[in-house]
Amino acid sequence: MKLEFFEDGSEGGPLILLYGGGPEEVALLRKAVRALAEGAGRRLAVHNLPFVQSVGNCRLNAISAESDVGVVAAAKASEFEWALDPESWLQTDELLEPFCGKQGGVAFQYLNRVRGPAIIYSMDRAW
Repeated sequence: MKLEFFEDGSEGGPLILLYGGGPEEVALLRKAVRALAEGAGRRLAVHNLPFVQSVGNCRLNAISAESDVGVVAAAKASEFEWALDPESWLQTDELLEPFCGKQGGVAFQYLNRVRGPAIIYSMDRAW
């Protein structure tokens, strides 16, 4: 699975794309997301997960917060923080569920429903 930032990605705006990987990697990503839903204060460096390869040094830190904040750029280029409350992390887990089964073609899902750059999971480098 790869993690890549596009300055002009979704409808001309910034986009963070998680793509590729198979059902096994998506299942591991879902497990990590569910851990964020266990309570505020939890953090996950998505780019450091063993099955994620960062493209162009893209870094995404997922945070379980008291309320939904969305995606904000950090001090360094291509580094972002994605903060959602525990219930929203559970919803994110549910959005990833269809990708755990084998599928043909290219399918994608928007994951960030709050402010900031779009975050999309896609089966391929397309959306």
